[in-house]
Amino acid sequence: MNTRILMTCLFALTATGCAFTVHDTEVNYEYAGTTTPISTSTSPQVIVGGIRDTRGVENERMLLHFKNGYGQTTTGGYQAEKELSLLVQDALVQGVEAAGLNEPRDRSVTLSGEILDFDSDTVTGWTKGTINLKGSVKLTATDNASDEVLWRDTFSGNASHETSNAKEGVVVAVKKALDNLVDNLFSDPYFRSSVIR
Repeated sequence: MNTRILMTCLFALTATGCAFTVHDTEVNYEYAGTTTPISTSTSPQVIVGGIRDTRGVENERMLLHFKNGYGQTTTGGYQAEKELSLLVQDALVQGVEAAGLNEPRDRSVTLSGEILDFDSDTVTGWTKGTINLKGSVKLTATDNASDEVLWRDTFSGNASHETSNAKEGVVVAVKKALDNLVDNLFSDPYFRSSVIR
């Protein structure tokens, strides 16, 4: 067996292992995206409220499910140290801080939402594999004084990471996907005109 085939087999084994085994994975998320301060004199304080997980999964800590030899999703996979909803919440809180919208102001807005999906796909190559992630979150901004919904939209966070270590690759891909979600939110012109002003 040549080296390329051997590496492909090894990655496939580390990416799947036993299809029903759940592996603990420490994400330890810290925002590393591209959002910079965007606040103005009329910008509100943005408070991150609750994020609900509506994926319909039994284990809300699950980041990536394994698939068996028939391509069917199993109960095994990689689970984070806490629920995915809390990781998304962490990402938004840190994004708000990076945007300079976390300090108290005359006006405040609560940003809340729900996770619609968090899909993954693993593609094995000759010496490495690529983990592709896409998460979709529906977000709502509500004025805290009037309780008026100012804005609502769905955003995706996408990431692709090539690796020879599946567990490490999952962590990197999750962090990149969360960064991408935050960057997409704070660069969105409709969000900025409706909420940031």
